Amino acid sequence: YSTSKVLFNVNVYNMAFHNQIMPNGPLSISGIPLRQNVPTSYRRGIEVDGKFQILSTLAIGLSGAIEDARIGIWNDATTGERAINTVALLTPPFIAHASIEKKFSCITFSYVHTERGSMFLSNMEYPINRLSQTRWDDISVRISPSNDNTTVKFSISNLGNAFITTGGYAGATEPYVYVMARRSFNITITLR
Repeated sequence: YSTSKVLFNVNVYNMAFHNQIMPNGPLSISGIPLRQNVPTSYRRGIEVDGKFQILSTLAIGLSGAIEDARIGIWNDATTGERAINTVALLTPPFIAHASIEKKFSCITFSYVHTERGSMFLSNMEYPINRLSQTRWDDISVRISPSNDNTTVKFSISNLGNAFITTGGYAGATEPYVYVMARRSFNITITLR
């Protein structure tokens, strides 16, 4: 759906897979995710994306996804255990973004808030391999002089300096996680 003030998209999906090759959690000695074949799996969900132009200088954005990703029968190659209808690794049940953008002549201010649901580092749903639900905020200020030849953008990612896990893999006794950088500052200069 699209008008001069509203842009709204919805995507609904229901994907069934047979004999899919899935990552199983651990990494090989060279650091590549190990994979194994699963007889059946599926991903079902809905994605939404909207932008609302409140004023000519003010816009609000909302986007998100809700997903159920499951494996019919999972035989863990590492432990020999079996799981039925288990959650696929690294697939949070939801992710959502809310944003606001305000323009002041040649300056644009942007703020984005993100929420991500918890997810597992393995297909066995062990509590030790669960990454917690998390949230973070990013802001930016973009300066574009009227001649439009140069743009300077100042941004701060992870404004609240939170410890945010983005992925990882299941270890033998404890998980190994990848983390987003703590509060970071960036300057981007574009010359045309």
